[in-house]
Amino acid sequence: MSEAWINQIVEDIKVKDHNAAEQAAKEKHRLAVIAEKGPIFWRSFADFLKKFVEEIRAGLEGDVTQGNINCEFDPTSGRIQINKSAFPFLTFNAAPNYSGQPMIPNYVKVNPQQGGSPHSGQSIPCRFEVVGHDDLILQLNGSSYAAPDFAAKFLIEKLFTI
Repeated sequence: MSEAWINQIVEDIKVKDHNAAEQAAKEKHRLAVIAEKGPIFWRSFADFLKKFVEEIRAGLEGDVTQGNINCEFDPTSGRIQINKSAFPFLTFNAAPNYSGQPMIPNYVKVNPQQGGSPHSGQSIPCRFEVVGHDDLILQLNGSSYAAPDFAAKFLIEKLFTI
């Protein structure tokens, strides 16, 4: 049987460090959920972006505003790039971050109706979060998206709305 002073030390540790240990365990679990579900969500997000860009390309086919438009996904790095070479001129670049830290997708858009000057270096605050019972969401520009298609729709509207 332990001595009373040892028992007191054990109780003090349990009481004083319990909250910190509990918070550390929650954070570790949150990061594990992001690491597990984030790549799946991001790939689906990229697939929807590509689908929507293809639909825009088809809708602009034959129009003077068409230009060259594409969406590329690098499966190794997860980087997504969207480019449009005319009206509006657009470049978008984003890479995933599964560490729970914010991602900084950035884009440049030139709207010829506004004098053709580029809006250089604009970024869209973006991060993965875990809510509820291990549900993953993507926060884009302050809004939360549990479904990759809705997140992709928001981004396409932000990028292509003049």
